Amino acid sequence: MIVETDLKREIVRSLRQLGFLCYVTSERRRGYTKFPVGWPDCFARHIPRRFCVWVEVKRPGETLTPEQESFRAAAVEAGENHWTVESMGGLLSKLTRAGFVLETLAGAPPPQHPHT
Repeated sequence: MIVETDLKREIVRSLRQLGFLCYVTSERRRGYTKFPVGWPDCFARHIPRRFCVWVEVKRPGETLTPEQESFRAAAVEAGENHWTVESMGGLLSKLTRAGFVLETLAGAPPPQHPHT
């Protein structure tokens, strides 16, 4: 069984390795989060490519909540990228379609950014 938090951690690690700045919005401490219900788990920004994406991580077969679906619809309507990711394979497929070269995931250290 896939644990969503482990998948989320691996997704963020992989995006950072490709040079994305990642802002995790799903951090919870003692049941509290400062982000509204429905916000995706992560916002990722790739400055050199001028590419941003909201990332919602789900276990395979799990669907978006009504609040998450509302956020996704508003993001897409505004011209923003929004990915729902259920596996590392799904992430790699979306990255490939967005034009990212995935060979850099194989052992390369993540680029350093002053904003992370």
